[in-house]
Amino acid sequence: MALTPKRAAFVREYLIDLNASAAARRAGYSAKTSDRTGYDLLRIPEITEAIRAAQQDRAQDTRVSAQMVLEGLRGIAEGEGPESARVRAYELLGKHIGMFADKHEHTGGMTIEVIYADPD
Repeated sequence: MALTPKRAAFVREYLIDLNASAAARRAGYSAKTSDRTGYDLLRIPEITEAIRAAQQDRAQDTRVSAQMVLEGLRGIAEGEGPESARVRAYELLGKHIGMFADKHEHTGGMTIEVIYADPD
């Protein structure tokens, strides 16, 4: 099923900065409800597929691969330069292999211990 012009605009705008709220506003959705609208649009399978396909096309056009990015991050992490850049590179590499949880949900007053496992 083809996307409506407004949804296609959302996809194009989302690819600019990966910010769903801003993309919704720029695509012509209400600024007042753009947070919720952007969130909702990203849950529509046709839109997520269009975003995925566009990202793949862009990666091919620019000849940038995940391998290339990871190798670059590893070089920064292990190289010379500002400590903050090396720490950030390690953080991104860790996220790539699933070392860090992005969210922790706490319910019922319970304490949840999070243990980060070494992938090796």
